[in-house]
Amino acid sequence: GGRGQLWVPLLEKAFAKLYGCYEALEGGTVGEALATLTGFPCERLTLQSRRSSAACRGSSADSFDADETWARLLSFHEAGFLCGASCGGGREYDATAAAEA
Repeated sequence: GGRGQLWVPLLEKAFAKLYGCYEALEGGTVGEALATLTGFPCERLTLQSRRSSAACRGSSADSFDADETWARLLSFHEAGFLCGASCGGGREYDATAAAEA
């Protein structure tokens, strides 16, 4: 491994201890991890057009406002919040922010 990568298995081991065993670590979200690590609430931002994802499900929804989302992400960054992003099999992209501990 590269330098500074020891923290990854240490965090995994800490989560396994917290939840009782490695088998209990089936998955999770960035928001769940940040909330557990920091104790702060998290917010999820959908980065995919709700209209396009709703159209795939056969329903209608409000359109995605890229400018508003970008402004919110910048304000999270300027406030020093921790941010993470994830995507998953067929699910909408999201970004999660939690205040730094």
